[in-house]
Amino acid sequence: MPEEPGVLTDVMQEGVVYSYDLTNDATSFRISTQQSCLAIVGASLIRHEHELTCLIVAGEQPPNPSDECILRDHPQMRHPTKGRESFEPDPHYGLEDRYLESLPGFARVVLGTRFDLSGNFYDVRYVNLDLGRSYAVFTDDDAIFPPAIHYSERDEIRKSALHELDRYKELFSAAAALMYLPVMFVAETKRVQETQFVTDLGTDRDEKEVREAVSELGKDEVPFTRMVRCLAAARTTTATLDRNLEPPPLTFKSEGYWKPLPLGKVGEDKSGNPIVGKTWVQRIESWSAESPASFLIRRQTVKPKGAEPGTVYVMRSPSHEVDLYKIGFTRRGAEERARDLGAATGVPLPFAVIASWEVGDCSGVEREVHRKLDERRINPRREFFYASLSEIIATIESVVASETLESGHVSLG
Repeated sequence: MPEEPGVLTDVMQEGVVYSYDLTNDATSFRISTQQSCLAIVGASLIRHEHELTCLIVAGEQPPNPSDECILRDHPQMRHPTKGRESFEPDPHYGLEDRYLESLPGFARVVLGTRFDLSGNFYDVRYVNLDLGRSYAVFTDDDAIFPPAIHYSERDEIRKSALHELDRYKELFSAAAALMYLPVMFVAETKRVQETQFVTDLGTDRDEKEVREAVSELGKDEVPFTRMVRCLAAARTTTATLDRNLEPPPLTFKSEGYWKPLPLGKVGEDKSGNPIVGKTWVQRIESWSAESPASFLIRRQTVKPKGAEPGTVYVMRSPSHEVDLYKIGFTRRGAEERARDLGAATGVPLPFAVIASWEVGDCSGVEREVHRKLDERRINPRREFFYASLSEIIATIESVVASETLESGHVSLG
């Protein structure tokens, strides 16, 4: 990690969202806490001048609160926003919707915080716990309180919020470390693989609505393709798989934050001068002052056992059309299998391993994945499927999770 977070002002474009997804098995790397196991599945960063906003999506097992507690203790929408009193949860959502599709048994946790890159401090924390039909929100930001809430009730909410925020302090520390992801993609270019994908707009570029959007906004504002960059995990020869990581040295300080405005709207900067697209919001009150602590990241140490141990993989060659992937298995390493395929005649560009899973029954898992994705298969004699990467990974995750539960080899770190 760089010693100064300010390096991100040079690496990151202002106003651009940097979004990262974990494409391999998220449970391979877990953050261990006293109460639960947390697996990060995605992170998003956006910079406004020296302010960096960070959002983390993670899964938690066992979930907090439990399904039983939600049914018993959590009324929905207890404090609706003024003017939106008639808003109610969608009745089609239930407890099962709080769990991540890619991580069965892990309930969704959305975390947010802001960093000041020039002063090495952070300001305000948010934790949003998915309850199925709504979210339980815990924060040290007083600005979220509706005016009608009495001070005594605020104190109770504050006490509860601080307790929940403390529960996720390791996840906040991980967020402070993950803000250096843009730097990693610059510093570790040899480990970065690039693939260009056609967007839905690109597929429908001849449709009337898309042509009108191009005419109105310009071609630069209507992306027909997306360049996706994948950073491969560094290989390690160390014997230990548990590591205590120290986040960058940050202190708590409350000043305010930049709030984005709709296109063309004029706000004010810190000095009261007009500025387009954003406005400075002054924080009046803060009641949190805790620096990020070290956190333990734990690599899964239990090797899967079964009748046929091996690896199920997803590969792709840049020479293939967009959303065409090979799903197979090998009893050797996935990278070794990719080299074999790349050496075959008729493959102009080498295969790259997009994701892989170590399983106890590699041929059985592959067979079940192929069955579930049968409609996406382009040729019954070949292992190529035309589907989005997210759909493929979610399908494999569900099959692998079923195999793990049936075999009884479950490790919570």
